[in-house]
Amino acid sequence: MLAVEGVGGLVTGSLALLSDATHVGVDVVALLVGFAAARYAAREPTDPHTSGYHRFEAIGALANAVLLVYHSDRKTHGPSRGRIGINAHHQLIARLP
Repeated sequence: MLAVEGVGGLVTGSLALLSDATHVGVDVVALLVGFAAARYAAREPTDPHTSGYHRFEAIGALANAVLLVYHSDRKTHGPSRGRIGINAHHQLIARLP
């Protein structure tokens, strides 16, 4: 779905499709981070880590929160002046005739 929306957005110049493709990409990354944290947290305790690895779930949640805040900030405010980011690319495509 990500690839179809991304290509469709680029071909048609649709900012809505490009934005949704970006959103789907962020969702995929968030799911992968959560899955990796849950798998790592399920590991058995070892001699150096006698209380186990259960805190990795909290680290995964923190990573997802940082990703969400960063993504929402980039979508809201766009790239900084002088930097070309994906939002600037979207704006250029949206202005094409």
